[in-house]
Amino acid sequence: MANFHTNQLTIAAEEGCMLNVLRVMALNLASNAKETSYGDLLESATSVKAAYKTIWHYIDDWYWLVFTPNPIGSDAWLANNSDNAQMELQKHPEYAALALAASNLGLGKGGAAISVSIAPSGRPLSDSADVSMNRFGSTYVLNVRYETADKSNLQDIDCYFRMLPEGRYGVSFIDADEYDGYEKTNVMAGTHPGRDGFSAMSGRAGKGVNTVQRLADYARANCTTDLSKIDDLAVVALMHASAVWPEYSSAFEDANDTSSSEAIQAFRDEVNPASHCSDHESLDPSCSAGGSRSAFVYIPDEYTLKQLDSRIINLLTRFPFECEITGQAYEGRNEKIEHLVPGAKLRLESDWDSPYFSYAGIGIYDTSGRSLGNLGGYFNPTDEDRVAIACLLPHIKATAVEVSPLGSTLNFRRRIGQFQVHLEIEPIDIQAVLEEVHQLLCEDPSDRVRSSIV
Repeated sequence: MANFHTNQLTIAAEEGCMLNVLRVMALNLASNAKETSYGDLLESATSVKAAYKTIWHYIDDWYWLVFTPNPIGSDAWLANNSDNAQMELQKHPEYAALALAASNLGLGKGGAAISVSIAPSGRPLSDSADVSMNRFGSTYVLNVRYETADKSNLQDIDCYFRMLPEGRYGVSFIDADEYDGYEKTNVMAGTHPGRDGFSAMSGRAGKGVNTVQRLADYARANCTTDLSKIDDLAVVALMHASAVWPEYSSAFEDANDTSSSEAIQAFRDEVNPASHCSDHESLDPSCSAGGSRSAFVYIPDEYTLKQLDSRIINLLTRFPFECEITGQAYEGRNEKIEHLVPGAKLRLESDWDSPYFSYAGIGIYDTSGRSLGNLGGYFNPTDEDRVAIACLLPHIKATAVEVSPLGSTLNFRRRIGQFQVHLEIEPIDIQAVLEEVHQLLCEDPSDRVRSSIV
């Protein structure tokens, strides 16, 4: 079985250069249109906000294709110089629009060598990426985090930076592997000029940061800095990257220990770059006005609805099934779980404005209305599955299974009670339910609260 290898690319740039970043990604996604169904090259976009709103969910869904320009299995359509590009264009006339866009970006001019790989070098493992865009003063920061098998996809990143038009880009790339608990952490950061390999960075911000503990120390040492007032784009990229890096568990005592989990959350609150910035804006279309992440704050577009429909239909084939829980160590929930018995009826309630969960949170309550925790775990359910479950709650029955109260074990290190949630769904008309879901997502997030059947 392949190891999960976490990769995080962070790019900081002024608006013009950030538009270049997004347009090259659009070019690569369009090169693989058979897989991505993407065709907007963002040539008419005049702002980062407009361009990002168009492309963000395609980066999220097809992250392993945003860095490589070749259709999978094809010959290179854009090679070392413009003459070669024209030769390839004669063989592949369907690439005419892409070649024109590449020319507009300045690719193939001035003798610039552009080498490309035939297919992505990194094998994707995560279902989707975690993508965000923030503005700190006049600087935009794009963060793309995803998981590949056994190794990073740095070869693809190298190819991507060779395609970027000349400019000034602050860059951070962090990667680590699960085989050692993400202890060894590779950090590369600097200022990149574009049109060259990834190693062409200057400045080398964060030199010597090669373990997760050193990365945590770097984040904490710089956490009160106002990113909107920093001119060094490489420093902005690395400071933001270190604050949002997800694999900090090994820098603390024990990720499964309640006190350590609380310490990690306190650390994340401490180093949150937005909390110390005088001029900050999240451009993530999945963020509500209050800053919480919710996938469908805006009326969803056709693409998003199709993706959700497919997710719901896939989920329906899996019922009945069990889900993990989280948050039982807080708000006195441990004591309430002590009175829980296997087979007990539960009530689930959705929260589309949750500050703690991507997309939508789902609270778990007993029949007396006492909070027992939240639906969530490392892999079950995924963020996307939790959205589908939240949409289906009026048709779902939930019961407690595999109940293990705190007092039922001799493992004195364990400080939290455990149980899983068994989900069953009532007979439904799929088409009617999908229409119901579409109507739900047109409502304001605060009005989307739904509960399961009790």
